[in-house]
Amino acid sequence: MLKKILISQPKPTSDKSPYFEIARKFGVEFVFHPFIKVEGLTAREFRQQKVQVLDHTAIVFNSRHAIDHFFTLCKEMRVTIPEDMKYFAVGLALHPKVCAIPQAQGVLPCSRRKIGRLGGHYG
Repeated sequence: MLKKILISQPKPTSDKSPYFEIARKFGVEFVFHPFIKVEGLTAREFRQQKVQVLDHTAIVFNSRHAIDHFFTLCKEMRVTIPEDMKYFAVGLALHPKVCAIPQAQGVLPCSRRKIGRLGGHYG
């Protein structure tokens, strides 16, 4: 019988997380320990990869951290994102930074629908 479950992510900050409901309902204990650490690149490191953000028509984000780091990099590098840029997120709830961008409204979340294959490359 399951009694204690290790979860490979930080402990949810909201009481609305399904983990807490499951714990109460089934009497199990969840222990949260992240196994990975996400760190953003500096603008210099990003430039060394020779990725040109404006050569792309869409961006797929795989974490909230990726969204934060992307917009921080763009600001540092003084890159102005065009209004027709499309944003997609895999398995994420709406992120305030992306939702505040008019052209991104209605694109996120993609967690409940499949993302079609996009042309181009993603650096």
